Amino acid sequence: MSRFLSPYQLNPFNYNPLRQLIRQVIDFEQLTRRSAIKLFLSATNVRTGKIKVFTDKEITADCVLASACLPFLYQAVEIDGEHYWDGGYMGNPALFPLIYSCHSRDILIVHVNPVERPGKPTSAHEIANRVNEISFNSSLMREMRADAFVTKLIDDGKLSQGFLEYGRRSYAGLRAHLERCGEGRILATTACQ
Repeated sequence: MSRFLSPYQLNPFNYNPLRQLIRQVIDFEQLTRRSAIKLFLSATNVRTGKIKVFTDKEITADCVLASACLPFLYQAVEIDGEHYWDGGYMGNPALFPLIYSCHSRDILIVHVNPVERPGKPTSAHEIANRVNEISFNSSLMREMRADAFVTKLIDDGKLSQGFLEYGRRSYAGLRAHLERCGEGRILATTACQ
């Protein structure tokens, strides 16, 4: 049905039972207090097509819903007058907040969408699923390629130290540790110390 009717037609009152559940389960006031762990949630701005990264200081139940809002299933989530869909379209997960805001070079990435699949999808459902997997992986693959490119420039001595210093540390390349999950879908979040 979601390919023929939008969530605005199927759910005109925008009822989402997850909103209440998230508010009950997560203590957002505690989350916004200073913590050793920094949390970043990404969402895609529907109007601009750009990524919006919410930090642990600003995360609300709506930010969580926005970061997982699939446009064929849910109405876009409005936050501060802007509307958002799942962050996976533009940052799944976004790595740049970790580079700019964290001291550690190590990043653990929990990869929930398979990069490769055996065989060829043939049914409409399989094709749509594979298109989503590829599009949700594209932003991560792009960021990983950019990091590899900058790391090679550093290793080859083609970047000056002044260029390499930004944020709260000097750029010395990332060490990405990838953990692959099954076919289940979880929120793509990033966190660091």
